[in-house]
Formats: sequence, C-alpha cells, structure tokens
Amino acid sequence: MMTTKAKSIAPDICEESSYSSPIQIFSEDAADVHEFFQYYAANSDDSPLSMRMDIELTETQKDELWKRMLKSISADDADFLSDSILRNHIIDIQQLKLSDTTLVCDRNKGFYHVGHVTKGVNKKHKTYWFFKRIRDAFAHGRIAVCDDYLILEDKTNELTGRIVVTKDALKSWMNTINEYREEIKRSVEEEEIV
Repeated sequence: MMTTKAKSIAPDICEESSYSSPIQIFSEDAADVHEFFQYYAANSDDSPLSMRMDIELTETQKDELWKRMLKSISADDADFLSDSILRNHIIDIQQLKLSDTTLVCDRNKGFYHVGHVTKGVNKKHKTYWFFKRIRDAFAHGRIAVCDDYLILEDKTNELTGRIVVTKDALKSWMNTINEYREEIKRSVEEEEIV
C-alpha cells in the first residue's frame, strides 16, 4: 500500500494583482515618469537608453543615491525588503502587508528579489535589482492601481518584486536621481579643473 505525504504548503507570494494599462495610469503630465523608469533608470543590460548608473556609479555613490531616494519619500530601508531568497522572508513580507492575502497599500514600501551571488561573479548592488524590478513592471505592464498607490510587480515563476508607491514618489525618485547625477557630474568637472 502506497501512502502519500501531505504536501506542506508555505504561505504564498505568487498571487498577482489586477493590472491596468500604463497608458491609462500615466496621463501626459506623468508620461515622463513612465518613460524614465522603463528606459533611462533601467540597467544598462535592460535598455539601450539607460543612463548606465549600474556601471558608472561607484558602490559608495549607489549607497548615497539609495539613501537620498528613501529620504525623498520619507521611507527607510525597512520599508523595502530585499533578499536573494524571498521565501525565507514570508513573515517579513506579511508584516509589510504585501503578501497575497494581506496586501495593503498604506505607504511607500515593497519587497524585491536580488540575484544570487555566484562564485567568480560580482554581486550587484541592491539598486541594480530595485531598478530592474521597477523597469520590468513597466516593460511588462504589471502595474495595478490601488487608491493613490501603484503596485509595481515583477515575476518569473513567482513574484520577484512588489513595490507599492505613489506617482509622487516615482516623480520624487526621478528628480532625486537626476539631481544626484548632476551633482556627481559637477564634482567630476571641478576635480578636472583642479
């Protein structure tokens, strides 16, 4: 007689949101935000129009950019959970109210998968993965509207990112990124003069 073991099912983060067309979400006045994150803020291997921040910024500069982005929307690191194994953080995801059964859009927050570190390959900065998840949501039309918030989702086999932000937060990030890049450019120019 064959017995089958009951399959233990872990809490899930696979459930998708109901998506809207980016054209419906972003009116003409916000089209620049959509374009910015899909093309310009995207990593160099995702968009030929990329600003190449993943390559051209140092690790220290990426850390500073991340801090400024969070500060610009009054958030902190704990609001944006990142890990290479999201399943190990299902309780943290539930506490952020971002799992499939408790998704609540109450502030700017999210979770996103960072790629595995493999031997001989440099670990990519968390901003690489953050911008990748946002770019993929825009590129694949995985955006849902929830009151004043947008839910940006990226998915392979299961959700690899769910980021809840307001349009104003995206606009603030766009401005912060552009301002920081200009600041770096001026700094480099000043060093060349000296």
